[in-house]
Amino acid sequence: QQLVKNKGNVALDVKLDVSYNITGVTHSVAPSAYNIDPDETYSFTVTFMVNNTTKVGNHLVTVKAYVKNNESVFATKALHLAVEPLEETKKEINKTYKNYKELFEELKSRFLMIQPSGVSTANFTKTNRTYNSLVNMLNQVEEYLSKNQYADAADLLDEINTTLSAFETQIQQLFSEASGGGIGGGIWTWVAIGVVIVVIVVFLIY
Repeated sequence: QQLVKNKGNVALDVKLDVSYNITGVTHSVAPSAYNIDPDETYSFTVTFMVNNTTKVGNHLVTVKAYVKNNESVFATKALHLAVEPLEETKKEINKTYKNYKELFEELKSRFLMIQPSGVSTANFTKTNRTYNSLVNMLNQVEEYLSKNQYADAADLLDEINTTLSAFETQIQQLFSEASGGGIGGGIWTWVAIGVVIVVIVVFLIY
C-alpha cells in the first residue's frame, strides 16, 4: 500500500506511477486515479509480479504521485522491492555463503603468513582493510541468514564475491613484493553469484 496525502486546499485527481529497472518484474496500480480531498490521505495498492528471471535481493523502485491533468504537481519517493527466494534457492544462498567463508579462511591463512616488515606499508594496510571488511560482511551475512533475511544476504554475497577477488589479488601482490617476483596465476576461479528465484512473488509497498 502506498499512502498519498493532499496537502493543498482543493480536491485533486491523483495518479500513481511506479518506475524501476528490474528484469522480470511487472506491476499494477489500483485504482488508476483517485480524487483526494484537501488534507485527505488515500492508499493506492501497488502489486508487483516477479518471474524466475528476477534476481533475489533488494531492488530500487521510485513511486511518483501527481495530479492527473498537471504532471508538474507531483511528489516522489524511493522504495525498495524485496524479492525473496523459495526454499531451494535459500539452500543455494546458504551454500554460497559456506563456500565464500571457506575461501576466505584459505586466503586469510595466506595473508597471516606475510610479514609486514617485508612489504610495502601502504599495500599491507590496504590488504588489511580488505581483510577486516570481509570479516564484517561475512558476519553480517550470517546474521541475515539467522533472521531469514535472504534478500539482504544475497545482496551482500554479491559484494563479498567481488571483495574476495580483490583480496586474493592484493595478497598476490604482497607475496610478489616479499619474494621479489611474481607468484603465478590466481589460486581461485571466481564465479559471480547468480541466484535467481523460481516463484512469482507479490509484494505490496507501504
